Amino acid sequence: MNILTKASNFAKSAFAFVKAGLPCVDEREIARRLRICSDCPNFDVEKYNGAGECKICGCNMEIKTIMATESCPEAKW
Repeated sequence: MNILTKASNFAKSAFAFVKAGLPCVDEREIARRLRICSDCPNFDVEKYNGAGECKICGCNMEIKTIMATESCPEAKW
């Protein structure tokens, strides 16, 4: 995935997050989402200094899993 696509995806996510009032999920939900991601073949744990990247959307999963406005591109969470 190229940098422009990643930037576009991030901008869309950030806009929706801010527009909704910055809603975050709780620690338990963050952990649940990260467990699901870590078991996914589309998760690259080495990207973003160990935070992990989704190979489908290009997102930093340490950030994306916190945002209540976000979801898995494969509808796993």
